[in-house]
Amino acid sequence: RSMTTTVSRSEHPSTIDWSRLLPYSFKGTVVHGFGRGGKQLDCPTANLEEATVADLPSGLIQGVYWGTGRVIREDKKEIDELGFVMSIGFNPHFGNEKKTMEVHFLASLDDFYGSRVEGTIRGFMREMPPFESMDALVAQIRKDKEDATRLVERERNNKM
Repeated sequence: RSMTTTVSRSEHPSTIDWSRLLPYSFKGTVVHGFGRGGKQLDCPTANLEEATVADLPSGLIQGVYWGTGRVIREDKKEIDELGFVMSIGFNPHFGNEKKTMEVHFLASLDDFYGSRVEGTIRGFMREMPPFESMDALVAQIRKDKEDATRLVERERNNKM
């Protein structure tokens, strides 16, 4: 699905009409990223192919989001729906020049390069500024994972 909502880079998240943008469903193939997630950040991620990133609605500003999704492996074996936290943007702490979508599932998964990921972004968590240190970034990512776990659980409990 494609949307043409435009949000300026300077627009503050609290002024965005998230109900027009979210939930947003996506599908994409997992590709190799920068190799930082699991090694440096204790947060292994599924980096999605450029075509999936290009399909994002323009209104989804750079930031950290939460949602639910699944991995579909080449053998078509599906993993149950899991919660995730994801970054969308240029990862300003590292000065990336290419916009990425990096999904961290809130469960331990084996290597799944080449698999398909299907997910739904449910909410915006925070903007993505550069951090003063790697330790500060790692601490924030740890908090993001805890917050996303609570949000996913709350949503599941509301559906019951």
